[in-house]
Amino acid sequence: MLLGMAFVLLAVLLAQRWELAPKLSLDFRGERGQGTAERTETGYSLRFTTSTNIYRRTYRGDLGIQRETGETTPIALVFDPEDPSRFQPMTVSYRPGVVVAALFLLGMGCVLYARVLVQRVQRAQRGVMRAKSVTKKPS
Repeated sequence: MLLGMAFVLLAVLLAQRWELAPKLSLDFRGERGQGTAERTETGYSLRFTTSTNIYRRTYRGDLGIQRETGETTPIALVFDPEDPSRFQPMTVSYRPGVVVAALFLLGMGCVLYARVLVQRVQRAQRGVMRAKSVTKKPS
């Protein structure tokens, strides 16, 4: 049971560290767009243009399932239509999401399996206690 709880805790900590909730939200609720990614020493410089503005930001991490094709790579982006300065490469939350989900499910599976084992032991103990009370004859 402790192992299962440790897996669940690890899943929660990784989700927070990787900022999974906002990234997943943006991946699933954001609008699609096109941008560019330029390789820098510390990651990427992402550039996204709307009809009225040009947004640029430094991004540390991978480009999701998209691959670099050269110095300046065209990439698919997702952005918040209410705040277009919030954008990210599309699909960056998928791999971390799968890792966190797998750890969480593994942890919950361990907890539930431990619970089933405890219930079996308790049933067996109750059966032994009943058997002793039936076999005892009053003197």
